[in-house]
Amino acid sequence: EIKMASPSDFFKYFHMEDTDTLLIGKGPQFLHSVVVNSISGGSVIVYDGLDATGTVVLNIPVESGVGTYVYDVRLNTGLYVVTADECDITITTL
Repeated sequence: EIKMASPSDFFKYFHMEDTDTLLIGKGPQFLHSVVVNSISGGSVIVYDGLDATGTVVLNIPVESGVGTYVYDVRLNTGLYVVTADECDITITTL
């Protein structure tokens, strides 16, 4: 029997540009990837927390460049993202 996927089975995406902050979710979260569409300054920092006082999960500096960074990691407290300066990113979560 073939089971059709429900909408909750698909990844969600969140787009951010320039200097920005975003609380994607509270409580347990699943971070699939960070897609860096463009970056010419600053960095992207992801926290396991509700704000920038949480635990740093990753820091993508400008030197890392454009690309898709797959993490597939569970966060316990929340998913909070900070972007700085000239960047354009897409976060994918479950």
